[in-house]
Amino acid sequence: MMKMAVEKLAFLRAYPLFEEFTDYDLEALEPLARIKTWNDVEQIFSESDPTDGIYFLRTGKMQIYQAVPDEKDLTMAIVEAGQPLGEIGLADGLPRTASARTLGKASAAFISLADYMKLEKEKPETAIKMMKVILQIMSARLRSFTGRMFSAK
Repeated sequence: MMKMAVEKLAFLRAYPLFEEFTDYDLEALEPLARIKTWNDVEQIFSESDPTDGIYFLRTGKMQIYQAVPDEKDLTMAIVEAGQPLGEIGLADGLPRTASARTLGKASAAFISLADYMKLEKEKPETAIKMMKVILQIMSARLRSFTGRMFSAK
């Protein structure tokens, strides 16, 4: 069990989004992060599902998409190792705005919404840092998506 904690801490330290986090911050996140693995193309969550947390992709790729009736799914993003997914629901607590599936073998660290809310109460300074990172991600993705929409016209 100790080995897994050390591995998770090393992963969090190396994760690009946490580069400005202190050891104190990372040690607060480590027990909350659960490692999930997938061996094939698998559904992670679906649009309108209740938000259950955020994923920090360690390996592999995931597709963020919206199902379009009688048409091919609309791919909104391909998330790669080093990037998070599911961040919108962590910010507002509302249901998922899109669906996500792995594109083969993948693994991620997962922090549940309940654990994040607990972090807000017990270590608010770490939770604030995490939310700032999430807002930066959301902003970058919105800008990218907006740019793609207008360049397609």
